[in-house]
Amino acid sequence: MKWFRFLVLLGFAIVIQRSFGDRMEVYGARPDLVLVLALHLSLCSGTGLIFGAQWVAGLARDLFGIGVLGLSACLFPLLGSLASRLGKDLYAHHPLTRLVLSFLVALQ
Repeated sequence: MKWFRFLVLLGFAIVIQRSFGDRMEVYGARPDLVLVLALHLSLCSGTGLIFGAQWVAGLARDLFGIGVLGLSACLFPLLGSLASRLGKDLYAHHPLTRLVLSFLVALQ
């Protein structure tokens, strides 16, 4: 069930990113919704789901975006493991922590 919800949210993030990405630009910076989804998954989930889900999110970003194929698929699992470790040290379920981390990660 977790995979189904994750894939549905990933699909919505990709569609919104590709459809409205240029309209969400603020002073030249655009949010990367797939990366924000991957970050929140890393902070909230156990370590068993993180690596595969991060790889799927990175591959989906590479397939539906512009850039080098495979780069996000390789870097998202590393980001997921780092965020998971930070989530253990920080208070990961606090909304302010999620907001600050999302802001730092989301800007391209």
